[in-house]
Amino acid sequence: MKFSKCIVTAAGFLFFCLVSYTASAAPDCPGAKYAGSGTCQSAGLDTHKGVCEPGQLYETLCDDDSRGYKTCSGPKKCQNSTNDCIYWDFSAGKPCPSGYINPDCKGGCGTKK
Repeated sequence: MKFSKCIVTAAGFLFFCLVSYTASAAPDCPGAKYAGSGTCQSAGLDTHKGVCEPGQLYETLCDDDSRGYKTCSGPKKCQNSTNDCIYWDFSAGKPCPSGYINPDCKGGCGTKK
């Protein structure tokens, strides 16, 4: 009886490990496409929260891995306003660096807030 109890306990533990590994290996971006060989940060994206570009309907999510970074659309709608473009560097294709804005909504960032 003790032997069968050990077998059942070991099987349960192995099943738990398998389920935990499968869940942790699943990407945050289901159906994501590789977007580049750098990192999310180098592309102006964030691995911890979605990023909205001017005029974009849904946030962009990003995951880094050993081959580069992957992007996909997130579930949250972007709160676009007419002033969103002042925080976007159109020359670099990513958000303005912290403390800078793009007052004319064209080209790059350069004016400090």
